[in-house]
Amino acid sequence: MFDLGWRLFSITAVLAIVKVKHAIALQNICRTSFQRDMAYDLIVPNDDNFYIDSFTGLDKIRCCQNCHHDRPNCLGFLYNRHQTKCRLLKRYLNADNKDGHIINDEWEYFRITGVCDESWQPFNGHCYFYIGLSLTWQAAQEHCQSLGSHLVDIRSPDEENWIKDITSSTIWIGGNDIENEGQFLWSWDKSALVYSNWFKGEPNNHNNEDCMVLTSSGWNDEKCSKSFKFLCKKYM
Repeated sequence: MFDLGWRLFSITAVLAIVKVKHAIALQNICRTSFQRDMAYDLIVPNDDNFYIDSFTGLDKIRCCQNCHHDRPNCLGFLYNRHQTKCRLLKRYLNADNKDGHIINDEWEYFRITGVCDESWQPFNGHCYFYIGLSLTWQAAQEHCQSLGSHLVDIRSPDEENWIKDITSSTIWIGGNDIENEGQFLWSWDKSALVYSNWFKGEPNNHNNEDCMVLTSSGWNDEKCSKSFKFLCKKYM
């Protein structure tokens, strides 16, 4: 009886240790692979196309685990700790898609970070995906959004030079002055061009050019209806 009791105790102790190690491993995954983005807390998309799945009765760690196991489809999750509800997201929440959704102060938004998916290239905390198919500016933007990203915004000379190492082709970038002529903004967050590298004499709005391209010589404005290759960008 003593041997049997000792064996049961030993098995219980081992299982407890395994459970603790598993819990620690899950916490490490959540801490290193996901980042809370408070800019988009409270926002709960109405569109079912944002979601992979929903769960009730999960703590935040389990919600995180479910998203991690569903990579690369899962790009983040919404968590409501008061209702212990979890919603897995297949699209990032960003300035392009935050309008028209429910505002609920019980939800927190966590996006995946730290690594780039297969075929995406990393640079300075972001992931980039070159698309060799020529599309209009709007179609290119929509394609990037379907990948949980946006048309590339260029924030520094280093980033621009790095992009030119990827491709020498003329490509769409994410800026435009569609709303206000002459006031170019990055489409994904509506921010102004703090850094710019316009080609001499550009932008000139020749024949109503409202969208931006990157060329080997610098930036240019082009008609949005033209077709160019493009580069998508998203957070790690």
